[in-house]
Amino acid sequence: MGHGGDGPLRRRGALDKPVIAAINGFCLSGGLEVALMADIRIAGRSAKLGLTDAELGFSPTGGLTYLLNHIVGAGWALHLAMSAQVLTGEEALRIGLITQLVEDAELEPKALALGQRLGAYPPTGMKNIKRSFNAALEASLASTLTLEAEYDAACYRSTETRQALRDFIESRRKRKG
Repeated sequence: MGHGGDGPLRRRGALDKPVIAAINGFCLSGGLEVALMADIRIAGRSAKLGLTDAELGFSPTGGLTYLLNHIVGAGWALHLAMSAQVLTGEEALRIGLITQLVEDAELEPKALALGQRLGAYPPTGMKNIKRSFNAALEASLASTLTLEAEYDAACYRSTETRQALRDFIESRRKRKG
């Protein structure tokens, strides 16, 4: 964050587990940089999100320009960076800056429940989902397809995934039977 450091952005891709940001209140400039490093962003209805760097004569750092372009597209990324507009939770959801909007009182319980749900999935699949999506941000379609195939094969080889498939097939048999 700030001053051209790229450590947090590089560490984001190195984390194998999902990262969920629960956004409450104001999430501006450096706070937004941190939130954008999460894989999933959930905000309370009263949240306010934006880049106010331009008002002080600064430009975003910490990889924010890269992430914001990929998350909301170049048009909105430039609009937010240049205008210093602060968005409501509804506006942030509409442009894809956040992935879910909940009532303020439900923010923490919803974020924790999602984390528990994702944490219960087989870790090899979760790790490879995250790795392939992060790699795709910087890769060509051809190399992304190759990488996805490699990761998918690794998932099929993992004990956790094979057990999850057996459990799924068994639960379908019980429902039909």
